[in-house]
Amino acid sequence: MLLIIIVRVVMGVVTALIASIKGRNVVGWFFVGFFLGIIGVILAVVMPNLKAQRAQKEHDSLERRRLREQLRQERLKNEAYRRYSTNRLDVHDQHLGLDTRTAPALPEPQATEALPSRPEEALTDLAQTTAPMVPPVPIVAESVWYYEASGRSVGPVNNRDMHQLVKSGTIERNTLVWTEGYDDWVAAEDVEPFRQVWDHVRKG
Repeated sequence: MLLIIIVRVVMGVVTALIASIKGRNVVGWFFVGFFLGIIGVILAVVMPNLKAQRAQKEHDSLERRRLREQLRQERLKNEAYRRYSTNRLDVHDQHLGLDTRTAPALPEPQATEALPSRPEEALTDLAQTTAPMVPPVPIVAESVWYYEASGRSVGPVNNRDMHQLVKSGTIERNTLVWTEGYDDWVAAEDVEPFRQVWDHVRKG
């Protein structure tokens, strides 16, 4: 009887030590090991490590804050460069006495049309001038992306290149990505178009 109690106490202590390493309640897991024996030890071993999970969450949070700050600095630099370029253009215009900001585009020189020499040519020209004009295809603005690589923000990258990076494995499921309209960096697997690429590759 005494031997059984000693064995149970040893199992409880071992279980409690494992639970302590994994950031779990030591007293509770001591009794789990005490009453369940080796099964309690196995349960403590296979349970997720809460300390590692908390450390990973803190690391991800710090990484996202750092990337947000880096992206903000890049925006500030781009804005400063744009203002610098605009100021230089204004100085150039002032020196030459021009105003390229508001000056309309110069019209194309119109060539003098020759009169048709035959009635057939006149009818052809009339048909061409009365043909309906096809409206131009509107240009759809494309999103630009930034992604994290080796602790640095990479971008801007267009949608097509982002899909290629996903297919090639350069961007993995846990890679942090960001685009205009996102409040924070998110994992690539949380973006529906990228998740569809992985699903297609897996099915293929």
